[in-house]
Amino acid sequence: MATLYDLKGNYEKVYQLAEDGTFDPETMRDTLDSLTDAIEDKAIGYVKVTKQMDFDIASIDAEIKRLSERKASYTKNRDFLKKTLAEAMQETGNERFKTPLFTIYTIHTKSVVVPEDPKKLPPEFIKTRFAVDKAGVKKALKAGRDVPNARLVENTSLGVR
Repeated sequence: MATLYDLKGNYEKVYQLAEDGTFDPETMRDTLDSLTDAIEDKAIGYVKVTKQMDFDIASIDAEIKRLSERKASYTKNRDFLKKTLAEAMQETGNERFKTPLFTIYTIHTKSVVVPEDPKKLPPEFIKTRFAVDKAGVKKALKAGRDVPNARLVENTSLGVR
């Protein structure tokens, strides 16, 4: 069976022969009908494969979600156990244990606590991040406004019902 690439090439050959005038209209119509039928069959096959891939992607997404939830649970439990052990060691004055399997010790660090509202801090400690407002640029371009270094691009995608 011909590939989609081959079928597209055959279309071009038929049109080239039609331009040359070497093809009679009835033969050309029959040839184009057969090519159209072949491309339609290919399209159905392609869509079947993409539908299966959509199903597989959804299954993978569900598995990723399940594993992410499981990971979060393990992480939460691990953090709880480590915190509980560190607190117990600190409260009992046992800051270090050396065993044949592990050396277990507490680490003292300093962290910063800041207010939720950045306006409560001096401006020198605030980071500003710039981002492009694509929706705003698109709206301006559609309204006919000239936006330097930006343009609307028409994309083509496949729709299947």
